[in-house]
Amino acid sequence: MHLSFEILKALPKPHCLSPTLNFLVQVHYLGKELLDSALLKVLVMIDPKIKDYSLSEVKRVERRFGPPDSLNNILWCEKMLLLNRTNSIQTVDLPIEIKEDHESAIWYYFSSLEGGEIFLKFFFSGICYLLAEDKITVRSIPWSSECSYLLPYDIWKETIYRYYPDSLWIRLDHSLYGRLQDYQLSNGLPSLQTALERLLDKEQTETRRIV
Repeated sequence: MHLSFEILKALPKPHCLSPTLNFLVQVHYLGKELLDSALLKVLVMIDPKIKDYSLSEVKRVERRFGPPDSLNNILWCEKMLLLNRTNSIQTVDLPIEIKEDHESAIWYYFSSLEGGEIFLKFFFSGICYLLAEDKITVRSIPWSSECSYLLPYDIWKETIYRYYPDSLWIRLDHSLYGRLQDYQLSNGLPSLQTALERLLDKEQTETRRIV
């Protein structure tokens, strides 16, 4: 028995509650028995070393992670994948949600980029059920089963912009929100965004004076 995997493409998945990328996974099965079903665990990781970075991308990545060529793989997510009965090839969807955790390593990394392609590694492990002569046998699938995919940055950006075309959400605790609102009202500013812009401009001005 032999299973191999290939990512055919990735596209924004429509009609989801949050930004979701759908990866089309083609599974090749080779064996004497019929593959009745399989339950797989999938690890998706980013290899930051395999990318051509612009100078501005390098600066942003270094602020959070250090030099890109010194980075280890970044775990994106863990997913489950169910395979149906087949004796050759089948194609299945692997939807991956882009979580709105702006403090996560994944969000920091993607937000540091401007274009190009992101090198993804997919690792598969689990169990499969084989059918032969009305008998089912169970086989394990080792973590050595893997494949890679170059995800275009524009696809990730398109997925985000479908849900947040002009803005993003920032989570604040109640006390910080109250302080920001007090600053806005005490300075007669029209919005919280204007208050943030004023504070950032003030900080940048003071930094220049010190330098």
